[in-house]
Amino acid sequence: MEILPCRHCDAKSLPARLARRLRGLKENPGGLFSLSLDMPEMDGLWLPAALPGAWSWTRREEGLSLLGWGKAAVIEHDDDHPLSASLAALPWRQDGQGGGQSLAFVGHGFDSRDGRAVVPRLLLRRIDGRTSLVLSASSFGDPRPGWMSDFESLLAVIGNVSSSPLPPEDNRRSAEDPPRPEFLSRVAAATEAVRRGELRKLVLSRRVTLERNRPFDALRLAEQLAGRYPSCAVLGFPMDRGMLLAASPERLVSRRGDLVESHALAGTAPHDSGNPALGQRLMASRKDRHEHAIVVDWVAAVLRSACVDLDVPVTPRLMPVGGLQHLWTPIRGRLRPDIALLDLAARLHPTPAVAGMPLEPARAMLRRLGERRRDWYTGAAGWVDRAGNGDLAVVLRCAILDGHQAQLSAGAGIVAASEPEAELAETELKLGAMLDCLRTA
Repeated sequence: MEILPCRHCDAKSLPARLARRLRGLKENPGGLFSLSLDMPEMDGLWLPAALPGAWSWTRREEGLSLLGWGKAAVIEHDDDHPLSASLAALPWRQDGQGGGQSLAFVGHGFDSRDGRAVVPRLLLRRIDGRTSLVLSASSFGDPRPGWMSDFESLLAVIGNVSSSPLPPEDNRRSAEDPPRPEFLSRVAAATEAVRRGELRKLVLSRRVTLERNRPFDALRLAEQLAGRYPSCAVLGFPMDRGMLLAASPERLVSRRGDLVESHALAGTAPHDSGNPALGQRLMASRKDRHEHAIVVDWVAAVLRSACVDLDVPVTPRLMPVGGLQHLWTPIRGRLRPDIALLDLAARLHPTPAVAGMPLEPARAMLRRLGERRRDWYTGAAGWVDRAGNGDLAVVLRCAILDGHQAQLSAGAGIVAASEPEAELAETELKLGAMLDCLRTA
């Protein structure tokens, strides 16, 4: 069996080719050093959408895949040194023949206090069919033996995994937090608070725990998500316990040079390509349009304070994502030169699409109702490179896989016109996409 399914290269020869590329490098000059290499012989390399123990990011519709292995640097969130400042302060040097910028995978939960940034020792980047390699080291001395060992280990892991679907297996719901009656009660309480004028919107969530005899497989789940939802950001991040997998349709913010983009996403309905009336009803729904407008206005206000010009479409579009469709407004602008991507992300998070509006009263009511969000659900995750470019998604449509157990979360936006049973049904609809994929993962 070949080490990996590569159309245009002999995968077994890649370690020797990399060793030849590294012969001229002897010692790390100090600090965090990265070496980038164009590797045309790796064209067509199969990069899995996720590997256990690796950091991964895939946007198939945009032709981008990132796979990080090992840790050259790890930064944990600190109130005195947020991720943005800590990354900017890294003594980062880069040399090489191309291959693109070195980068850090970044993420945090709903309350932003559990943030983490990881610069991988080895980064494979595939964009528009071309694969490049970035190697990073943070210690003095010759980094080549460690890099070669990492590279050979990664190739071996990729070559010995299968992403083909398994026979379907039933998953047992062992717990729901909150239980359904409690969730219905919370929706009723939130609706009354909105009607009294205390809030404009509140987002409530549910967490479902699944168990089964066969362990859940992160690679198979990620490959299914990437294949079914090519417009989504499919990410795989190792957590303190288990593996976070998500296929998020919602871009918190991205940056390419001075161009930034953020998505306002709120309002959900079933999607069936043979039944356009479903989308027409969603576009005509006063409740969903009102919920969506709250998010658009808020995101636009934040971006307007950070951009020199801004394009905010007047009418939302429909974003079909598998069996669901959402009201979607992409907002684009040109960022002021004094604002970094992670600083802008901190201003945007949490949006009314995942918290509510106004923000502080919404947070207070979530605490009163006993809302608990763990494992980065409705947080943000993505990547940022040395040049300040990057992409962060809101962590939605996600699961934590931990052996024979999987934990899923989904939420619903509550406004004055909300009805408890309908909001419960919306969370089940959102959970359905992940539940279906997990049957064969």
